[in-house]
Amino acid sequence: YRDFAINIYENARRSSSKIKVVIGPFAHAMPEYSYRNPGPGYDGKAELVRWFNYWLKDDDQHSDILDEPDITLFMRTSLTTGNYRYEPKWPIARQRIRRMF
Repeated sequence: YRDFAINIYENARRSSSKIKVVIGPFAHAMPEYSYRNPGPGYDGKAELVRWFNYWLKDDDQHSDILDEPDITLFMRTSLTTGNYRYEPKWPIARQRIRRMF
């Protein structure tokens, strides 16, 4: 189960460049229904509506969605707070791998 979202992204990316992934503290639920704080400025329903409007309705209003970064990820800054970062691809070029335990 570890790296599940990233594995899906990497496998799907091999066949299409039209892939997006959101990594956040959502506990297997929509962010607004999660018992954990999804962080500031992320509206999960609005993002889903934008994505499906683009693909299912051919909505020109959201035609720039594929120009946005592929990766949206939540970075914890403390036990209960954090912020979102947007990255163009995975793996992240500036990543630093550290052992935390």
